[in-house]
Amino acid sequence: MRSKRDHLVEIAEGLFYREGFHATGVDRVTAEAGVARMTLYNHFASKEELVLAVLERRDRAYWAALTAAVEEARSQGQSRVRAAVDAHGLWLQQGGDRGCLFMKAVGEYAGHSAEITNVATSHKRRLLDYIRALVREEDGYRADTCGEQLAMLMEGATAMAQVLPPDQVAMQLSAGAARLLEAAPNGEWSSS
Repeated sequence: MRSKRDHLVEIAEGLFYREGFHATGVDRVTAEAGVARMTLYNHFASKEELVLAVLERRDRAYWAALTAAVEEARSQGQSRVRAAVDAHGLWLQQGGDRGCLFMKAVGEYAGHSAEITNVATSHKRRLLDYIRALVREEDGYRADTCGEQLAMLMEGATAMAQVLPPDQVAMQLSAGAARLLEAAPNGEWSSS
């Protein structure tokens, strides 16, 4: 059985993702969750704490999906880079049609909450570092330029999933990543 705290975070995540952080008040969250306002404040000292809990939940879910796909590829001797890209595409297909919750947080909280902004930007930096590391692990690729461009391609796909069908975006993401990787063998990658 799920705790009330977990239930509140799950409900808030859906509302924040669909409607925005500032557009969604705590009364809306408690009404949707079917709990009293005091129940929310028994678990979170402020709405900002709730937002942080939502971002942490989303971060854990994203990384669980990505790393599971990468580990599966590793165990089967397949490309871990391609597995990460394809897992990102699958993530978009499973609910990425409203963009990135972390970028929404940056957009709404930059200049107002350093803590929320830092959590959101840390998620993005971690993705960049992770893709660079995967590229570095696979022989034949120059990690800095290729890794950065793959991460940028993934982020662009996240944005495009808001305006195009996510399955189409995932397919183009996979094809674009394949082209980048084919162009970068044996250290011949060029940033031009």
